Amino acid sequence: MFDFLENSAFFGVAISVVSYGIGMLLKKKFKLAILNPLLISIVITIAFLALTGISYEKYDEGAKYLN
Repeated sequence: MFDFLENSAFFGVAISVVSYGIGMLLKKKFKLAILNPLLISIVITIAFLALTGISYEKYDEGAKYLN
Protein backbone atom coordinates (compact mmCIF):
# COMPACT_ATOMS: atom_id res chain seq x y z
CA MET A 1 0.00 0.00 0.00
CA PHE A 2 2.77 2.45 0.85
CA ASP A 3 4.43 1.71 -2.51
CA PHE A 4 1.38 3.17 -4.24
CA LEU A 5 1.54 6.25 -2.03
CA GLU A 6 5.27 6.70 -2.52
CA ASN A 7 4.94 6.63 -6.30
CA SER A 8 2.03 9.09 -6.42
CA ALA A 9 2.95 12.45 -7.94
CA PHE A 10 1.31 14.44 -5.15
CA PHE A 11 2.05 12.19 -2.18
CA GLY A 12 4.14 14.85 -0.45
CA VAL A 13 1.53 17.51 -1.01
CA ALA A 14 -1.23 15.31 0.40
CA ILE A 15 0.76 14.47 3.54
CA SER A 16 1.65 18.13 4.08
CA VAL A 17 -1.89 19.43 3.58
CA VAL A 18 -3.46 16.79 5.82
CA SER A 19 -0.94 17.35 8.61
CA TYR A 20 -1.41 21.14 8.36
CA GLY A 21 -5.18 20.63 8.58
CA ILE A 22 -4.73 18.60 11.75
CA GLY A 23 -2.58 21.43 13.12
CA MET A 24 -5.31 23.96 12.32
CA LEU A 25 -7.92 21.84 14.09
CA LEU A 26 -5.73 21.51 17.18
CA LYS A 27 -5.05 25.27 17.22
CA LYS A 28 -8.77 26.10 17.00
CA LYS A 29 -9.74 23.58 19.65
CA PHE A 30 -7.11 24.33 22.32
CA LYS A 31 -6.07 27.92 21.44
CA LEU A 32 -2.51 27.43 22.69
CA ALA A 33 0.43 29.24 21.09
CA ILE A 34 2.56 26.07 21.16
CA LEU A 35 0.07 24.41 18.82
CA ASN A 36 1.23 26.42 15.83
CA PRO A 37 -0.17 24.64 12.73
CA LEU A 38 3.16 24.77 10.90
CA LEU A 39 5.01 23.26 13.86
CA ILE A 40 2.37 20.54 14.26
CA SER A 41 2.55 19.84 10.52
CA ILE A 42 6.30 19.33 10.68
CA VAL A 43 6.05 17.00 13.67
CA ILE A 44 3.25 14.93 12.12
CA THR A 45 5.05 14.66 8.77
CA ILE A 46 8.31 13.55 10.39
CA ALA A 47 6.49 11.02 12.59
CA PHE A 48 4.53 9.64 9.61
CA LEU A 49 7.65 9.22 7.49
CA ALA A 50 9.56 7.61 10.37
CA LEU A 51 6.76 5.19 11.26
CA THR A 52 6.09 4.10 7.68
CA GLY A 53 9.75 3.94 6.64
CA ILE A 54 9.21 6.22 3.65
CA SER A 55 12.37 8.09 2.73
CA TYR A 56 12.53 11.86 2.75
CA GLU A 57 13.60 11.82 -0.89
CA LYS A 58 10.34 10.08 -1.91
CA TYR A 59 8.35 12.55 0.16
CA ASP A 60 10.23 15.50 -1.32
CA GLU A 61 9.52 14.37 -4.90
CA GLY A 62 5.84 15.12 -4.33
CA ALA A 63 6.23 17.99 -1.88
CA LYS A 64 8.44 19.98 -4.23
CA TYR A 65 5.27 21.52 -5.67
CA LEU A 66 4.73 23.35 -2.37
CA ASN A 67 8.04 25.17 -2.65
